Amino acid sequence: MEGADEAVVLRAAGHEWELHPSVRPALEALVSGASLTFGDLAERSGLTVEQVAALATELVSKDAAAVSHPR
Repeated sequence: MEGADEAVVLRAAGHEWELHPSVRPALEALVSGASLTFGDLAERSGLTVEQVAALATELVSKDAAAVSHPR
């Protein structure tokens, strides 16, 4: 993950995404391997749960992230 003011660029699983800087806190949490809910990620980033879900859906569909169910 790189970039700052203009955009955040994430490279993972052979793909590259150029994303709005507001996504950075959610991505940092995901990259760290933390186990967080969409609500947690939304709160950390200032995004809506729907925006976080859309981001996660994109990353999971490209095998760049995984979603698990709490046990």
